[in-house]
Amino acid sequence: MIFINGSIGAAITVALSPLAGWLSDRTGRRKPYVIGAAVIGGIGLVSIGVAQTVTQFMIGSAIAGIGMSVYYAVDLALVVAVLPNPENGAKDMGIFQIANTLPQSLAPVIAPIFLAIGSVQGGNYPAVFIAASAFVLAGAAAVIPIKERIIGLT
Repeated sequence: MIFINGSIGAAITVALSPLAGWLSDRTGRRKPYVIGAAVIGGIGLVSIGVAQTVTQFMIGSAIAGIGMSVYYAVDLALVVAVLPNPENGAKDMGIFQIANTLPQSLAPVIAPIFLAIGSVQGGNYPAVFIAASAFVLAGAAAVIPIKERIIGLT
């Protein structure tokens, strides 16, 4: 099941990431794709959290994969488009990498808090995935105030 789930996620990524990037370039917009992708990813995470069957888990994982594929493709383009000073691009991208990696590093530290909610035998995994969805949506909200300036796009 892990192999099948991973294969589905890989196929979604290969198909949607280039398409999302192309559409974003074509429309000259980044934020709507990033925010929409985060919402879709959040829906997928909640779906995983409440799944009662393997099929429901796979569907939730596919939905989350759609969101993540679009998000990662277009978010990087948004970051590059709004870099404050091209002279410091490498430093700024280094900071972006920290911003991308830090939450993934902190997740295992805070997950036990959500696992401990209530008295669910084996841990409260729905709470973990619902919290993850909330963090994804908070990340999407952080994109809202960004002023897009896409160079060379109309």
